[in-house]
Amino acid sequence: MTRQYRFALLGHPLGHSLSPQIHQAIYQAAGVKAVYDLLDTPEAQLPLRLPQLLETLDGFNITIPYKEKVLDWLPTLDASAQACGAVNTVACAARRGYNTDIIGVRSLGLPYRDREVLLLGSGGAARVMAQAALEAGCRRLSVWSRHPERSRQFCAELLRRQPQTDPARVRALEQAQLQAWAAARPELQPTVLLNATPAGMWPDCRALPLPEALLRQLLAGGRLASDHSLRPPVVFDAIYNPTATRLLLLAASYGWAIHNGLQMLLSQALEACGIWLGPERITPQLRLTLQQTLPSRLAADLWRRQPPRLVLSVGSGSGAGSLTPAWRQALSRLLAQKGINRLTWGPADLAPDCLSLRLDPLAAPQAGRGERQSSQGADFYCQASQPESAAVRIAEVFGL
Repeated sequence: MTRQYRFALLGHPLGHSLSPQIHQAIYQAAGVKAVYDLLDTPEAQLPLRLPQLLETLDGFNITIPYKEKVLDWLPTLDASAQACGAVNTVACAARRGYNTDIIGVRSLGLPYRDREVLLLGSGGAARVMAQAALEAGCRRLSVWSRHPERSRQFCAELLRRQPQTDPARVRALEQAQLQAWAAARPELQPTVLLNATPAGMWPDCRALPLPEALLRQLLAGGRLASDHSLRPPVVFDAIYNPTATRLLLLAASYGWAIHNGLQMLLSQALEACGIWLGPERITPQLRLTLQQTLPSRLAADLWRRQPPRLVLSVGSGSGAGSLTPAWRQALSRLLAQKGINRLTWGPADLAPDCLSLRLDPLAAPQAGRGERQSSQGADFYCQASQPESAAVRIAEVFGL
């Protein structure tokens, strides 16, 4: 008789999580029979539930706000959990905690070496991003959060866990210091930006982790710094719903490479399943196949379930008047074919679930410079001479 494994995700609140879909896809590809449940657990119930899970499950994942709180229940920690100071995967039989989030961040292959890195946030996700940036040789890691004291504590804890790190490579920033940095010479600007805050998550899609003017200044400065060094800047936002946050749309308009949290989510799930089921089932070929095919399927599912509303407007350049009703209808039809149905035409809308896209139908992108012409009135600026190319660019930025 084929054994059925039992796994779960522990956290609060869980809401709509993609983890069951991801894990079922992995189990199916690996040819194993398993269930994966969502266990939304208020903190008052945690002391009762954790011992039960350790006895009844084969393994479980942990998400906010319990990645640090579960440490007291686990007698042994893998080196990954020790380095990050947090656990997101538990092997129940061994009572051992792991952190596969770090594998997920590493899988992105972000270009940290010798770069200025700006990390937004000071929670569990930020710990993993900080670890990845430092071990990959960033020149300096600068940490900002809304609460300066938390940033300072975060940096002190990071250096305590990694005593070999030069303290000069890690600093906590207050907003005034961040503003001064944004006004510094371009070659000093950050060219890797990491967002570990929930700002911009659906349905509050218009939220940004920093004031918009300051963020635009940093994006413009980082782009100039990259022009000087010939190394493109990159943004990673751990949020995956929407598949391109307002932060990512702004960054793309300034010519930054962008990454959302879907690849990280999939990679850490594959690593967790490798721990639970063994490397003979989670093979390199299985990993590669799912990493190539599953993110676009997950993105499409998110757009079916919880789509932001896209508000399209036209730039004021020489091509503005050429966007005829037929042009608009063609673009709307092409976007609908790609799964983007919730869109309207008009001036930018400030409703929380709206993202604004500004089209320039006749302008040709400057070679090697991406859009780089983001207007103050839009989140994303798209240059395209035909509705087909506009649809491709819009779908691309949203991972569809």
